[in-house]
Amino acid sequence: MKRTIARDIVVALILLIGGSASLMTFFNAQTMLQNEKRQMERRADEYLSNLRISMELPVWTIDRDNIRNIADFHMRNEDMAALRVLEYPDLTVLYESSRKHTGELITRGGDIVHDGNVIARVELALSPAGYDSNVRRMLSSTVITLLVVLLVVTTVTGALLRKFLKHPLDELIAGIQRISRGDYGYQFPDPPQEEIRAIVKEVDVMAREVRKREQSLRDLNAQLESVAVYSFLDTHLR
Repeated sequence: MKRTIARDIVVALILLIGGSASLMTFFNAQTMLQNEKRQMERRADEYLSNLRISMELPVWTIDRDNIRNIADFHMRNEDMAALRVLEYPDLTVLYESSRKHTGELITRGGDIVHDGNVIARVELALSPAGYDSNVRRMLSSTVITLLVVLLVVTTVTGALLRKFLKHPLDELIAGIQRISRGDYGYQFPDPPQEEIRAIVKEVDVMAREVRKREQSLRDLNAQLESVAVYSFLDTHLR
């Protein structure tokens, strides 16, 4: 592919926009990860507080059915990865459940207290799969948006360059070719761009200089021919 000014400008714009958008996407992803993690940590604290309160009477009365119902209800949350309830003082397992997870878990643990006495302990873990999927959706959306923007920028920039750069350059090249064939009186169209107008001005100056030199050469040749004729006649008529 031939290298052109238009192509270089389009490539530079794509690199500039793509690089800037990539940096913004990276920082936005990091910010979103931190925000989502903070929200997960707040939810973990809320789950722990709710479990400590709701489990107090069932644990005190050793109501295993109620303990299981309350725990199962919390395990239905998609971000809950593990939950365990231990009875003091011998840490008997009253409830334990877990599901497959990926990533680093957010864990919480606290005692269940009744009338000032510690009667059990609840431990839970939340999976980051929820906020990981949110970040992936955000990144996918950003990438798609970036590709659309790059496509639009490439198309629009190419069209604008053809109108404001390629067309004036084509006219300039066509004029230079006519001058090179001897049409020194050719008048360039007045270009709107100051840079191309400056080039046209210099080409006009060059064309005038070449025309003057060619005219001088023609005059000189005419003089030489006249001198040669006079010399010939003078020699043969004597």
